Amino acid sequence: MPTHTSQKLARALIGLALVALAALQGLMILKYVRAANTDQPLGALHPDRHPVTPPRARPADRPDRVVLVVLDGLRDDTARQMPALADLGLRWPFLSAQAPIPSLSRPSYASMASGAEPWRTGIRTNGFASPVRVDTFMRRARDAGLKVRGAGNLDFWGQNYADDFNPWRTTHAWDQPQEVDALIHQMLALPSDLLVIHLIEMDRVGHDHGGASPQYAQVAQALDARLKKLFKEIDLQRQTLIITADHGHMDDGGHGGGEPVVRLVPLLMAGKGIKPGPASGDVGDLGQIAPTIALLLGIELPRDLSLPPVEAALDPTLFDAAHLDARRAEWRDHRAAYERRWLEDVHAAWTSVRWSGEVVGNDVSAATVVDQSASLETLIEARERTLGEIHRDHRVARTPLVALIVVPLLVLLVIGGLRGFKMAPIAVAPVAGLTTAALYLGALGRPFSFSAIASYGQIAVEIGLCFALGLAASFALQASLLRKVDPEIKTPARLFHATYAALLHAAVAPLFWLLWGFAIDAPLPGPALMFLPLFAGYTGGLFCAAAGLACILTAPFMPPSTAASTPSTPSSMVHDGATGH
Repeated sequence: MPTHTSQKLARALIGLALVALAALQGLMILKYVRAANTDQPLGALHPDRHPVTPPRARPADRPDRVVLVVLDGLRDDTARQMPALADLGLRWPFLSAQAPIPSLSRPSYASMASGAEPWRTGIRTNGFASPVRVDTFMRRARDAGLKVRGAGNLDFWGQNYADDFNPWRTTHAWDQPQEVDALIHQMLALPSDLLVIHLIEMDRVGHDHGGASPQYAQVAQALDARLKKLFKEIDLQRQTLIITADHGHMDDGGHGGGEPVVRLVPLLMAGKGIKPGPASGDVGDLGQIAPTIALLLGIELPRDLSLPPVEAALDPTLFDAAHLDARRAEWRDHRAAYERRWLEDVHAAWTSVRWSGEVVGNDVSAATVVDQSASLETLIEARERTLGEIHRDHRVARTPLVALIVVPLLVLLVIGGLRGFKMAPIAVAPVAGLTTAALYLGALGRPFSFSAIASYGQIAVEIGLCFALGLAASFALQASLLRKVDPEIKTPARLFHATYAALLHAAVAPLFWLLWGFAIDAPLPGPALMFLPLFAGYTGGLFCAAAGLACILTAPFMPPSTAASTPSTPSSMVHDGATGH
């Protein structure tokens, strides 16, 4: 029978193990934002395999310069209340576009630049500060011999696309409008064929105060006055101006989910090559900006694109029906060549040759087989079918890793049952924690997606509160269900249940990645599913840390159990004493 000292030591060691697990969970969460991105998505071709499709038509008189202005964090409804933008919208097409999911900045920039969705760009969060391999309209312009410049008060564009600009200039004095405007004025004065301007002010105030706050509206009006001065430096008779945003903001701040208020952004186009007059139409996609700029400049389409240009906004005097027909056919042929090459590469990678020379196929390679003359729609269907088979194969391959997590949990469950511990608290503790957290977020009106994160400080406080409420609910249920447990095993039962609940919470995030994969590809899961590892990782880490510290701190004060401290008395002796014999 274990001694009292060994029991104390065992509890302390369990506590240290749980604290170490909490630290590991924290490290996983720090890596999560970066790990959600990938340099080479499953659904994209390697750059060396990109099809090259020269432009089949060029405008006879293209714009002298295209200026793309990205107003970070500007909601569509707010943009339409800004006088300078509204005035332009009376004379030029003022449309709306949707940010991709997740509606975060870097995924939106990648979509704008490449004309592709996040499942093809590989950029899904803001945790990717390296050069992006996806092809861009800036790179196509530079390869065509055009001068491409960029400037702003955030260095995301410079980090991801430095080689595509000559150069990208950043000022970090985002809260000093005079310095920012001086940099932009300087860039406008330099010769260029393509200029990208990025302003961060709306996003900062959106995170700090929310998209429906007086501060947000005030900064929007101040920015509008600065834009009015900027417009005077752009000759719309010879140049093209495109104004948009990467995402909006929730009323109380935050973005990243699929909510309409964060996905819907303005898309205002004016100047040379754009059809004059106000216009309305279906909501487009931010990825349509890249092929539209390619048409305006008469350059090759970005080689990874999957979205078409905004043809309805183009001036028919420069882009007549024959011109658009030629470029539309070019777009379809390029996309078909891209999908066909991708299917060929996957077929080669997933087909092996045995020693006998027999070609061995599988479900993945079989899904890639299509007729060489297949239409674009058929090729896209084959690609989607192939990606599904790849994901299924990957999940099967990860089954042993899932077992490494699930089997020990089941073994512990059996051990607890053999020891006489009630199992009901184990089932209800994690459910109580997550349900309480979900109800808490719901009461605040916060979605279960990245849009719940207005600021890192706020989400830390809210997750901490959710954890505290869930922990209290779990302990209350545990105390209720352990009332009738034998007093001699009540203390080890509480320790067992707390430890097991902590392990269950900690297992949520790794199980998610094993079942869905680190490099999630087409189609991406919904915003709630992508947010789950972040939320579960925080709560799991806190649960492990709390349980571990409780074990460590209470170990020195463990009372000796009755079984360990009281010598056992044979039943016959008790009988004899009771009868007087």
